[in-house]
Amino acid sequence: MGRGRTWELQHRTVDPSAEVLGGIVTSIVKAMGAFQGIARGLLAERGITELREHDWYPLPAFLACLDAVAEKVGPKTLYQVGRQIPAQAFYPPGMEDLGEALEALDDAYRAVHRGADVGHYRFTWTGTRSGRMVATTPYPCDFDLGVLESLSQRFEPDSAHVHVVPDESAPCRKRGGDSCSYRVTW
Repeated sequence: MGRGRTWELQHRTVDPSAEVLGGIVTSIVKAMGAFQGIARGLLAERGITELREHDWYPLPAFLACLDAVAEKVGPKTLYQVGRQIPAQAFYPPGMEDLGEALEALDDAYRAVHRGADVGHYRFTWTGTRSGRMVATTPYPCDFDLGVLESLSQRFEPDSAHVHVVPDESAPCRKRGGDSCSYRVTW
């Protein structure tokens, strides 16, 4: 099974009218570091030639670009793209608590996506410093893991104590599920 086939199992069909904010699209360029030209080329092949942080772009085109990255470079790059996302997400001034940030992730996600159903991030507390995040977004597992780890580091000052791990007992897009679940402790 090639890398492209693995990716196909991870994303779900997205309505062609769904859109993503440019700040999120630029994350793929930032994550590719010295290979930014490749990222820009992959975006251009999918009709995204001018990147502006506050413009809206077709989500299916961005997902197709992630598909190409997974196929050409691999899932570790998808993880790095996901790690760029929390820097682009809007959170209210003064929010510094990781628990609050995890609860607000779905609102931040909705602020940078619009149109048809684009899925959700749902956080449930399991303890005073632990919880479970269920992602039903169209993004691959490695991307979501990068988002959650970077978000945790952004909002938890002692990030050495933060652990984000896939919940192997739950459905997973890598195994054909409609969602992925992660255990977060800090």
